[in-house]
Amino acid sequence: MTPKIADFGVSKLIEGVMLHTGYVGQNLYMAPEVKSCREYGFTADIFSLAVLLFEVFSGQPLSQASDEVKRFVGGVGGRKMIDEFPNGRQLPACLHGVIKRGWAQNHTRRPELSEYRTALTSVLQEINNDKN
Repeated sequence: MTPKIADFGVSKLIEGVMLHTGYVGQNLYMAPEVKSCREYGFTADIFSLAVLLFEVFSGQPLSQASDEVKRFVGGVGGRKMIDEFPNGRQLPACLHGVIKRGWAQNHTRRPELSEYRTALTSVLQEINNDKN
C-alpha cells in the first residue's frame, strides 16, 4: 500500500516561485506567516507537513486529541523552541529533528523536503527491520 496525501480544498498548480498572502487552510496546520496574513511560499507547506507527520506518527488525529495536545500544536511555530513532545508522545527518533525544525517560526530555518524523505525512508527501514 502506498499512502498519498492531498488537500484538494486548497490545491492549485504551482508555476515557478509564488508568494501568497491569503488565509487558507485549517488553523492547527497553518504556518505562523499564514496565520498572520504575511507573504508566504512553499515553506508554509513544510510547516503543515511537520504538523501532519506529528499527527500521523503520534497515532491519533488532532481532531480527537486531548486539549493539551491541541494547545501544544496550536503553539508550535511560536517564539519558543519545542523541546519535548506532549504527553509522552512517542514518535520515531529519526523524525524528531525534522518535525521540530519544520515548526520553526523563521521559515528559512525549516528543512528541505529531501530531509523529510530521508527521515521517512529511515522510518520504513525501522518498520521493515522490526517485522523481520
